[in-house]
Amino acid sequence: MTIGAREKGNILGNITVGCRHACTVQVKLNRMGEIVDECWKEIPNHFKNVELDEYIVMPDHVHGIIVVGNRHVENVVGNRHACSVRVWGNDACFVRRNVQLLPTIIGSFKSASSKMIHWTGRNEFEWHKSYHDRIIRNEKELENVRRYIKNNPMNWGK
Repeated sequence: MTIGAREKGNILGNITVGCRHACTVQVKLNRMGEIVDECWKEIPNHFKNVELDEYIVMPDHVHGIIVVGNRHVENVVGNRHACSVRVWGNDACFVRRNVQLLPTIIGSFKSASSKMIHWTGRNEFEWHKSYHDRIIRNEKELENVRRYIKNNPMNWGK
């Protein structure tokens, strides 16, 4: 899942490169980015049966995987659905209910983080109205998405 800020550039932080012993590229969040990070981490505290997987707050967007459902990966027989969200279970009603939960989760996250940022006096901050999501269908795809998220700072600006 990708959620973008309306303003492009370094609104949530900067990409830093450190090469003392080994070169590393990472995101150095500013206060707005820290608020976004804190709000993202709070998602499971506000939604039952929701867990966070790999995520990163970038200078102008967030990438993340949200796990919806109370079944664990070891118990999955093969049916996965979601939008950069893994929904465990084979019951169509279970899947439909959880997929409908995703817009509520994202809307709540965007609303809470925007309000907290505005309370700091940064009234110009806005999220894009929509977000990009995709279905993760198997372990290989899950690992690819995780790798993409982890490597995203190295690809900044490309």
